[in-house]
Amino acid sequence: MDQPANPVQEPRISLKLLLAEDSENDALLLLRELRKGGYECDCLRVDSAKAMREAFAARDWDLVISDYVMPDFGGLEAVSIARELDPDIPLIIVSGNIGEDIAVRAMKAGADDYIMKTNLKRLVAAIERELREADNRRRRRIAEKALRTSEASLAEAQSIAHIGNWESDVNKGTLQISDELYRIFGLPAGQVNTSFDCFLRHVHHDDRRAVEISFINALRLGHSFAIDHRIIVDGKIRLVHNKTQVSLDENGAPARILGTIQDITERREAEDTLRALSHRLITLQEEQSRTIARELHDQFGQTLTVLKILLERVKRVPPENAGPVIDQSRVLADELFKKVHDMSLNLRPPMLDDLGLLPALIWHIDSCREQTQMKIQFKHTGLEQNLPPEVTTVAYRIVQEGLTNVLRHSGTNAADVRLLVEDDTLKIRIKDEGNGFNAAGLKGNRIGLKGMQERAAWLGGIVRIESAPGKGTEVMADLPLHSRKNGGA
Repeated sequence: MDQPANPVQEPRISLKLLLAEDSENDALLLLRELRKGGYECDCLRVDSAKAMREAFAARDWDLVISDYVMPDFGGLEAVSIARELDPDIPLIIVSGNIGEDIAVRAMKAGADDYIMKTNLKRLVAAIERELREADNRRRRRIAEKALRTSEASLAEAQSIAHIGNWESDVNKGTLQISDELYRIFGLPAGQVNTSFDCFLRHVHHDDRRAVEISFINALRLGHSFAIDHRIIVDGKIRLVHNKTQVSLDENGAPARILGTIQDITERREAEDTLRALSHRLITLQEEQSRTIARELHDQFGQTLTVLKILLERVKRVPPENAGPVIDQSRVLADELFKKVHDMSLNLRPPMLDDLGLLPALIWHIDSCREQTQMKIQFKHTGLEQNLPPEVTTVAYRIVQEGLTNVLRHSGTNAADVRLLVEDDTLKIRIKDEGNGFNAAGLKGNRIGLKGMQERAAWLGGIVRIESAPGKGTEVMADLPLHSRKNGGA
């Protein structure tokens, strides 16, 4: 005879239950009802506020069920503790004696539902509902937190990039503007009436018509656009990049307009500065080429011409009379060799690459003393170390130019040169007690200052001048030893 098949057992749902109940019998009845409803409970029973707090500290729970009346612990206190420690956890009051007023108080305190102990059949359905609601609350809270984080990240990114955004619903007439866009226009966020006319009032007068036409075409024709224009912020001119995208509805009419406005003032100024530096570098190279060409023509050309004439004369005189002419030719050749050597050293002394900055400066200062009779005091600290090649070159050129300026313009034959490596910076000071000049009126194009400033700026350094009529001049240069340079010196 066939045996009846075993009924299929439904899989049980695991439930971590924190039960605030002083009656062990009532707890057993409640757990039996949950087991009948398909729940396998991992349950901890507590009957005091201290025990409940310890239970929350020890682990996470899926559900809290609390009696309303206990000798040393009440349902309202249980609700308060649960909401304090886990705002999303579902909490159901199960009590043997609870009236409508008490039920309302429990719900206002934060309970999700209340059930009479005489009607536990409703408990399973209530638990299923509250678990779903709790899951939805947690998901919503996570999504809201992620949205806040995303919005904060977007706001931070906009602040870093100086980009603000706006969005307009053409049909509803609504306009949303990011905080960064308010900041770009120098306006308090959310406190100013925002409209197209308000925006146009901040556009530079000379650019207003072009901007207005771009927006009109966007609204009427659905044309997206990008335009650079000026705005006035606190009385100062700023440059912005204005980019707008138009979304059309099913009829091809503009429905939404989205735009970004980026403050590109600093970027454009940096680009202009870089272009000016590049142009100046090319100009300096051309000036140097002209100087070399002039030296070759005026000095070497004349000497070579005379040398050629002497060599032609050697061919025409008898051998016994050629000695004096050959001697003259040898003198000219030696003179020519010396000029080539001096010119090479002036262009770039080999010891700068072979031995470093300190030997090159000592050689240059000694040469200045010998050739011009200048009295130069030279003090240095930290130059024995190996400095970056680009810093070495710029430092050498600044000292070279500074001493040349003293010789040409100061009216004195004395100078003090000091170089110091300190705080990852090479500090150069060139001082004289000569005529001086009005440094406040200096435009950067006198006494070779522009060339020194450009070389220093290439390394991320600075050159400053302190001078006054009759009080001498001091050139101060600070060159970072580890720089993000834009090119070579």
